[in-house]
Amino acid sequence: GQTLRDRTKSHIVNPKSAIDIGVQIADGLAAAHEKGIVHRDIKPENIMVRRDGIVQIMDFGLAKLRGVSRLTKEGSTVGTAGYMSPEQVQGVEADHRSDIFSLGVLLYELFTGQLPFRGVHETAMAYEIVNVDAKPMSSLKPEINHDLDRIILECLEKDPNERMQSAKQVAVALKRIRRDSGKQGVSQVHRVAAPPANNAGQERAAPMITRSGNRKPFIIGIIALLLSLAAAWYFFGRTDVAINSMVVLPFENVGADPDLEYLSEGVTDGIINNVSKIPDIRVIPRSASFRFKGTSKDPSAIGKELGVDAVLSGRVVQRGDKLDLTLELIDVREYSHMWGKSYKRTMNDLITVQDEIVDEVRKVIKPGTTSASEVERVQTTNPAAYRLYLQGKYYWNKRTAPDLERALSYFHQAIALDGEFALAHLGVAETFLLQGQYSDKRSASMMQTTTEEALRSLELDNSLGQAHAALGMIREYDWDWEAAEREFKLAIEKAPEYATAYHWYFIFLSVMGRDDEAFTIMKKGAELDPYSPIVLTNLADAYIRRKDYASATGVVQKILDIDPQFFFGKVFSAIILKEQAKIKEAVKFLDEIPLSGLSSNNLGFVGNTYAALGERSKATLILRRLLADHKSKTVDPVAIAMVYAGLGDTDSTIAWLQKGLEERSELLPNTRAWEQFDVIHKDPRYFAILKKMGL
Repeated sequence: GQTLRDRTKSHIVNPKSAIDIGVQIADGLAAAHEKGIVHRDIKPENIMVRRDGIVQIMDFGLAKLRGVSRLTKEGSTVGTAGYMSPEQVQGVEADHRSDIFSLGVLLYELFTGQLPFRGVHETAMAYEIVNVDAKPMSSLKPEINHDLDRIILECLEKDPNERMQSAKQVAVALKRIRRDSGKQGVSQVHRVAAPPANNAGQERAAPMITRSGNRKPFIIGIIALLLSLAAAWYFFGRTDVAINSMVVLPFENVGADPDLEYLSEGVTDGIINNVSKIPDIRVIPRSASFRFKGTSKDPSAIGKELGVDAVLSGRVVQRGDKLDLTLELIDVREYSHMWGKSYKRTMNDLITVQDEIVDEVRKVIKPGTTSASEVERVQTTNPAAYRLYLQGKYYWNKRTAPDLERALSYFHQAIALDGEFALAHLGVAETFLLQGQYSDKRSASMMQTTTEEALRSLELDNSLGQAHAALGMIREYDWDWEAAEREFKLAIEKAPEYATAYHWYFIFLSVMGRDDEAFTIMKKGAELDPYSPIVLTNLADAYIRRKDYASATGVVQKILDIDPQFFFGKVFSAIILKEQAKIKEAVKFLDEIPLSGLSSNNLGFVGNTYAALGERSKATLILRRLLADHKSKTVDPVAIAMVYAGLGDTDSTIAWLQKGLEERSELLPNTRAWEQFDVIHKDPRYFAILKKMGL
């Protein structure tokens, strides 16, 4: 074949071929970008057109792999003058959107015969690339289609955030131009010329219905109008292509400043929560969405993997007090650009801009539904309190002892600025609940504070299903079983998409011995949040209780695929392998668990499982550690009892459960459901403990 440069020298490329070439280049770049490769030198000399019409992108000599440091010295430029992006000209880091700019230059030249930025020398050209906007192609070639003009100019935006955001998006837009021109039967790359402006021309064009009754031109015009309206309805007004499901991908923290991660994650969470309130739309939960954080995977591929109709992605940039958000909504089914917008605001607008985004997305996917402001009331009008809350949620989601302490601090600071911020009060309650599991922090006073904060959040906003779920756990701790169930049911009623409510209700039903109900509830929770390791852990537990080890194995494997280091994934693997008499493989899973950072609760599980596998020496070492820790810090007595149960020491097991009763252990009710305590489940002394709990 020939390079595109040689091809354009030898003959004029017709508009239809030019669009086809543009589509192929854009598709090729999309494939490279999906692999994390930026070309950085797109120009006609590097595009080969084969004799069969296939276009190939050549010479990746200047290509940059994502994550690899730049190949040139700081301040130097990479690329070819005239086709470089503004960021290349200025010698700053360039991502895949730089290739989109260069593609825009190439297509501009292909359609008009000249470059959009010109100068008598490279310095003058560089100045134009950075500072001068390209003229519309139609100003040079009046017959150029306005939609094509818009697409190319959007590729040539100076600010990468204002450009087309993906090569695939460019390809789809060009394909739409090609498709529409094909349907019309004429090339729509060029517009139909306007009728002559002189009087003679008007006289020739005017008479459509003559006195002699010649209605043929009129009928043809009406038919053409009806066909146009039908086409418009087909592409823009069809009801059979409604969006019924979507995923909001984690917004990219442009600049990768770790101190601003809370901002990109917080904005994503806020939009997920609010879009979830739009009627008749299934929104993929956070746990599934955030699996793709930092990935180079194409959004459409992610959407197909998750089985949704649409994907919303975005980028967040903070410069001092300035906040830039760029969003794009893609229809996964046709990989078509549905909506996109850039928002330039200040940090004080963080609350209101999220409402704006959700409202605009709503208008696209579910026109005529309730506006975002009516869907969920703004929790605070204090921007600083809201930012502190976002920081709290960021650390809360990390689920480690130090991070939970930091989360608590941020929530308290948010409340200090706005005492009526319901979500901040709920954040305190939820953090205290998690600290019992992840950091061995528990006390009667903590539970009292948890209760007060959960009730305060409901007092401020009685629609918070999450607060009812927290109260359900608190009432379970109080051994008030009727109140606990009432709260869990209210949580599910008010927040039917909140998987944690199902997860916690499952634990309650298991304690009550209502295993069939528990299994049904847990399956529903896992359907709502199929990528949450802790939710899936409870589903695996439900299968194990039913002796369905094949199903349990499938769930545990999914847990380990999501997070290979997840504690319960390894413990449950060992438990299942033990039931299959694969003792060596089971022990290997346990040996992979780093014990140093585990809470006492989790150490109890490991010690019990080691003992059940015959590894009594390893179980005894864990027991000694727990006994020593119980003297110096808060360790739940039930964790110690669990290891004794595994070792078959029923007297010590009962003795430590008695201590759990005295210290009001939050784990004590669970012993009724846990198979780890089968050794004492028929012991009269254990019945007495249950009776004191009202079980």
